[in-house]
Amino acid sequence: MGSPGEGMENEIPGNISLVNVSLSIPTEFLHLSTRNRNVVIGYCIFFIVGSVGNLSVFVSVLRQLGKLKWRITILIVHLSIADLIVTFFLIPSEIAWKLSIQWHGGNVLCKMCQFTRVFGLYLSSMVVICISLDRFSAIVYPLKMVSASSRVKVMLLMAWIAATLFSIPQVLVDYTCRLGIVKLTCSRSASRDKI
Repeated sequence: MGSPGEGMENEIPGNISLVNVSLSIPTEFLHLSTRNRNVVIGYCIFFIVGSVGNLSVFVSVLRQLGKLKWRITILIVHLSIADLIVTFFLIPSEIAWKLSIQWHGGNVLCKMCQFTRVFGLYLSSMVVICISLDRFSAIVYPLKMVSASSRVKVMLLMAWIAATLFSIPQVLVDYTCRLGIVKLTCSRSASRDKI
């Protein structure tokens, strides 16, 4: 028997040598791929356009809300909030994740990010449904608009509750796990090593 270092192959970039066994590490685990770079550029463009557009709509509708307490104005405020959640939480977390190549946030941040990612999308969809139902009732039942304001408040409350409930499974099933030897990810695959 020789020293512990004997029998080990020289380290080659992109490879890990373990006592006469060389395992190749895919380059996407070590470097930002061209595809991920293009995705990051796309997300940055979406972030800039989404920030300007959603913030201007939000400010404009908030100014109207002070003057006019129309149902549609309240609905648009909530839709704008949902879109701002997507713009300021989902997009930056996607950019950071793509740039860092691996997940470095730990298990708690993994669960929070996965919850927030789907929450904004669910909330946006639910508020669009509320707008559709409100417009439907305004057209089909134009004389029953006395209770419309309270109905819109109830629908919006239900939209927020439903978005929260539909997002909770992300907290339960997503976790930080290891892909192969080196790469950490925030995922739900049972075939991966949970950390």
